[in-house]
Amino acid sequence: SGFSDVTVDEDTSVPAIDLFNSFADIEDADNQLTFSVANISNPALISAVNFDAVNGTATPVLVANAFGSSTITIRATDTDNSFVDSTFTITVTSVNDTPVFTVSNPLSVDENQTSLGQLTASDIETLTGNLVYTIVGGADQGAFSLSSDGLLNFNTAPDFENLDDANADGIYE
Repeated sequence: SGFSDVTVDEDTSVPAIDLFNSFADIEDADNQLTFSVANISNPALISAVNFDAVNGTATPVLVANAFGSSTITIRATDTDNSFVDSTFTITVTSVNDTPVFTVSNPLSVDENQTSLGQLTASDIETLTGNLVYTIVGGADQGAFSLSSDGLLNFNTAPDFENLDDANADGIYE
């Protein structure tokens, strides 16, 4: 009877496809059929198709951060080596991925210094120079300034003898 087309979001998984419902053979039982991939039109979107022979399912595996569409042709072969193909389309819709900060060590600064350094982030959909940095929380957020390109500074240089963070422990949150 064939397969229905499938639409999923990027970076999710494709539901298993029921092969036993889609293929039938007069001489052979469902579990005697051998299933394989005859074609994947867009291997940049679909990296593989995993088959479960016991349950009669096929599960396409998506490439991370890829979107678009691909047709997949599944072949069922019986014990006499006769075969039939069935084709369906997977459409993967793009999603906006969250930016990721790259921090190797906690930021620290010597007393009476204001510059903490450059924050670095990346976003697969956005050029690095086009990211905008903002401070959105933390008990001590008012003690900092952050340029739109990620340069983090204290508004006033910290003084070890006069701790002014929210809980006066010298650790700014």
